[in-house]
Amino acid sequence: MTALLYRLRSVLALVVCTVLSLWLINRPMDSRFAIARGLQITVLSPVHTVISRITSLRNLMTEVEHLRERTGALMLENSSLQQSMRENMELRDMLDYQKTMPVALIPAEVIAMKRGGISSYVILKAGSSDGIQKNFPVTTVMGIAGKVIEVYPFHSIVRLIDDPAAKTGIRFKRLDLSSIMDCPDGITGRVSVQKHAEILPGDTVVTSGLGGLYPKGLFIGTVSSIDSTGELQKTARIKFHKGLHTMEHSLIMKVESMWKPFPEELDE
Repeated sequence: MTALLYRLRSVLALVVCTVLSLWLINRPMDSRFAIARGLQITVLSPVHTVISRITSLRNLMTEVEHLRERTGALMLENSSLQQSMRENMELRDMLDYQKTMPVALIPAEVIAMKRGGISSYVILKAGSSDGIQKNFPVTTVMGIAGKVIEVYPFHSIVRLIDDPAAKTGIRFKRLDLSSIMDCPDGITGRVSVQKHAEILPGDTVVTSGLGGLYPKGLFIGTVSSIDSTGELQKTARIKFHKGLHTMEHSLIMKVESMWKPFPEELDE
């Protein structure tokens, strides 16, 4: 029965409306107005209110969706502007840094990076077509990064100083004490020194200039801790500068190694 009424709902609605219309036609004029006012108050007005609220809610939802899209676009635009600002600041710092260096520098963008594990290197968007040669030192505005180990026409590969295979000639700036740094774990530099060396946490570590690869005095990092490794030796742990881990642009130094037989055994 319910299914039948549902299928005939349009016909039933038409019949009910027809019957009510005929009934109203046969009523006196005053009665018609009274019935119309009653219907307006009890039926039409609540229905109109509900429809108005639904329409307002729909408009509100449309506006909220528009605002959400606009907010997403503004956030994307803000992120792009912040990235451009960082790049502009970095490029400005690179230009200022170039003015302070006594050697020619070739700017190069970092297009890939591999850190940790058995190797640590970056790939730069500069190669032999830009005058890059094997063993050229690579730096950032914050400090030394590594050396070029492979060169191709339009890109080059740089072994970083935190590569487990890298060995770098260093100097403790405060003591003017030179030594060799390696990085077997690919995270923290390690320098073995004599027990009596007065090295302290926080001491600045720079390139020593010995070995003919890296110019003297390029910032590497600071001493983070000192471990005793025996009666005669102790090990200084070196925390690298932040630029080594956040490289986006680099500067390749046009400095050829003065000690050709040793570049593979000693990075400096």
